[in-house]
Amino acid sequence: IAGITVSEHRYYSENTSKKEIYSGEENIPEFVPKIGDFVCIKDEQIEVVLETIRTAAFSGKVEDGYILVNEIQKVVRIRTGELNYDAL
Repeated sequence: IAGITVSEHRYYSENTSKKEIYSGEENIPEFVPKIGDFVCIKDEQIEVVLETIRTAAFSGKVEDGYILVNEIQKVVRIRTGELNYDAL
């Protein structure tokens, strides 16, 4: 993998939001902090990268999250005008 982008997100789900006691009152936070990683890889790398991420991220808890795979139709590096794999 030539590069990776990591972003912080806030996530809400009735299933994963934890109840907290604050000043004697029960509160359920509206959003839970999450981390999102974005990588662009060649098709032949998909299975290895998916298994690597899944193994590294696995805790066995509900909060383990998801891996989403999308097809990127085109990449353009703004500074150089390079396209697709050359832009990565």
